[in-house]
Amino acid sequence: MIPLVSTLSPDFAITKKKRGKICTLAKVVRAWPTGEIVVAMPVKGRHFSTPSLPPEALRLARQAGATAWIVRFDQERRCYRLPLDVAERVGQVGDDGELYVSMRWFERCPWLEWPFVERMVEV
Repeated sequence: MIPLVSTLSPDFAITKKKRGKICTLAKVVRAWPTGEIVVAMPVKGRHFSTPSLPPEALRLARQAGATAWIVRFDQERRCYRLPLDVAERVGQVGDDGELYVSMRWFERCPWLEWPFVERMVEV
């Protein structure tokens, strides 16, 4: 029997149902200009504290080839990057089961852009 190998291509949003609504948690995209596949978390006009994602979101991102988690503050035009292996090592699992990673672990990086995505994967 030949094992089935599943691959997931980038350019999708990771969504989760919260309080009856579908919420976009992040996107898995190829960032410009670096070409790196990343977990992209834009922050614009909303309360933001500690970045967090469900472990299954990180698993899907890795399956699609992601190597880093980017938090981008759009209004300030600032980006921060953290390799996924570091995120998984230093993150703390909260009561809700999500992996929380303090912004102190992220390093400032050059501004990154990414495409609009329509495909959604729910976790």
